[in-house]
This record gives sequence, structure tokens and C-alpha cells, in this order.
Amino acid sequence: MNLPTFSASSTTTAAHCLPHPRRARLSRCGVLAATLLGLGLAGCAKPSAPPPVEAPAPVVSPAPAPVVATPSRDELLAQYVDKVRRLIRSKMVYKGKTGNPDALFEVTLQPDMRIQAVRRVSSSGNKAFDQAVQRAIQKAGSYPPLPEGLEFSLFMTHKIKYRLNDLR
Repeated sequence: MNLPTFSASSTTTAAHCLPHPRRARLSRCGVLAATLLGLGLAGCAKPSAPPPVEAPAPVVSPAPAPVVATPSRDELLAQYVDKVRRLIRSKMVYKGKTGNPDALFEVTLQPDMRIQAVRRVSSSGNKAFDQAVQRAIQKAGSYPPLPEGLEFSLFMTHKIKYRLNDLR
């Protein structure tokens, strides 16, 4: 008696799954058992494909922070003074074009960087220029916030020179 063929593959039979393939005589219960066994073990002759496995999500590490050279204290100071000069220049109204007058002023700041007092220490010899610079400092109202690395004590009371051509 031949055993039925199952759909696992065209050549796979339940007999291939039995312990001894030469057992030709099986009772009805044996055929039924072999059939059920064959149905349950039909994949033993040819293993079925494993269930799909989801690929793990790629691990994305943050980009390394760019290496930025920290400016020295002197560079910070020069950058800050330039920023203050540009602020003052933006507030200045002066029509004179001749020469390159320069004037020295003493500025006193409050801890919140507001300008408390402005005093001319040295005149440029051009009264209109001196007044224009002093008004511009007062108009600014306050200095920009200090960058990290510079202490307020450097600016609490300081002198700053304004030269006409340096301001343009």
C-alpha cells in the first residue's frame, strides 16, 4: 500500500518522515496515523522557511561635535571691543569728512552693562567730533553682554579711543 503524497514537495511522502521507510504494511489506524503524522511532519523532508525576522533598527550615533578652537582672552577682548566700537558707530551722527580726529573717553558701566557715565579724557581738537562720539556712547545705552571668559571688572570703568577713520 502506497502512502499519500503531501504538498511539502513533489517527491516528499509521509513515509520519508517515518522512522523506517520499508514498513509497507500498515493497518487502517496506522495509515491514518501515518497520514496525520505526515501532515504534521510534512516539512521534515524539506524545512520550511523561517518566519521573517525584522532587521534591527540601525543605531544612529550623534555626529561628533566639531572641534572649535577656543579664542584666547586677548582675542575675546579684541573682538568685544570691536563689537562695542561698531555699536557706538551705528549710533553716531557726524558729517565731517576731513582728517582723522581721535578722542579718548572714559566710560563707567553698571553690572548689567548699562552705561552709567561718559567723560571725555582727551579731545580730538574737533569739538563737533568729540560731541558726536559722546552722544553716540550715551545713545547706545548699554554695551552688549560680555562673552564667557571676560570679567566685568575689566569694563566697569575703562577708557576707549575713537578715531574717525577707524569707525567707518
